Amino acid sequence: MFHVPAGARTTERAATYELNGEAMQIKVYEPRTLYPVPGLTLDSDWQGGPQTRAFLDGDGDEDALDTFEEAILDAAFGGHRPGVCVQIGGFSDPWDMAPDQGDLVLFAQMAGQAIDYDVFTMNLIVGTREDIAAAEYVGLRYEQQC
Repeated sequence: MFHVPAGARTTERAATYELNGEAMQIKVYEPRTLYPVPGLTLDSDWQGGPQTRAFLDGDGDEDALDTFEEAILDAAFGGHRPGVCVQIGGFSDPWDMAPDQGDLVLFAQMAGQAIDYDVFTMNLIVGTREDIAAAEYVGLRYEQQC
C-alpha cells in the first residue's frame, strides 16, 4: 500500500517486471478498504490441541514452548512458512540496528519480498508519532536490511 498525496503527479505503468531475462506479470487487485484485525486468524482447533494443553499445563518447559510455537505457526501458515510477513506498528524486530529509536516509532515492517523467496530482506518504515498521526508520510524513513 502506498500513500500518494492529493495533487501529486503520477504515471501508470505496466504490472510486469523482469526476472532472469523473463517477463513476469504482477497480480493486480482492485482497491479495497483495509481494516486491522489484532492477533492471528486461525482455525479454532489449535486451542484444544495437545501442544496447547502441554504448554498451558507445563511449568515453563522450553520444549513445550517450542512445540507450542511450532503448532501455532503450522496452524497460521498451513505447514509452510510464507515468504512475506507484515507488521503494522508495535516494536520492530530488525536483523541489524533497530531504526525505531529516540523519537522514531515503527510504522510498518515487512519481512521478505514477493519476487525471489530465496532472498531474505527486512523492510522497515519509521517516523515520528506526529507525522504518522497526521498522515504526513513524506517524513517517514525507509530502511532495508539483508
